[in-house]
Amino acid sequence: MFILNSELGQWGAFKYNEIKGKDVLQVTVPASSVKGTAVEKLTITLPSNKLVLEWDKTRVEVPVRS
Repeated sequence: MFILNSELGQWGAFKYNEIKGKDVLQVTVPASSVKGTAVEKLTITLPSNKLVLEWDKTRVEVPVRS
């Protein structure tokens, strides 16, 4: 599940239960594996009609409508 939360300054999900009331979006999307070399830094890209997040060997694509 991809969750977008409006609380700034958070590190990780350690206190998520305290701030989950500030979620602005929850989308269930499948995760897939990154092909090739692992992605060392969290990478966020916005190709046409989707938000793509990659980190280590995980890739998540969230559809976006305009």
